[in-house]
Amino acid sequence: MKKILYFTAPWCEPCKALRPRIEKLAAELPIQIINVDTSKATCDKYGVKSVPCIIITMNDYGIGRIVGDNITEDAIRKMFN
Repeated sequence: MKKILYFTAPWCEPCKALRPRIEKLAAELPIQIINVDTSKATCDKYGVKSVPCIIITMNDYGIGRIVGDNITEDAIRKMFN
C-alpha cells in the first residue's frame, strides 16, 4: 500500500508554511506526519537529511522524494499517483 511520509520539525519555518497544505491533503491521501526530532530511526531508515521532506512509500520502501521549501500539493499528488 502506498503512503506519504511528511518529515517535519517544529523549528523549521518552511515546514510550518507547508503544514496547512499537508493537513488539507491528509483528507484525501494517506499521510503520516513525522517529527524528525523524535523519530531518528525513521529518518535514518529513509535517509532524511533535511526538512521539509516528502517520501512516497510502497510497502515501507521509499519510491519517490521531494525535499525543500517549494513543495506543492500538485507535486505531491502527481508523485503519489
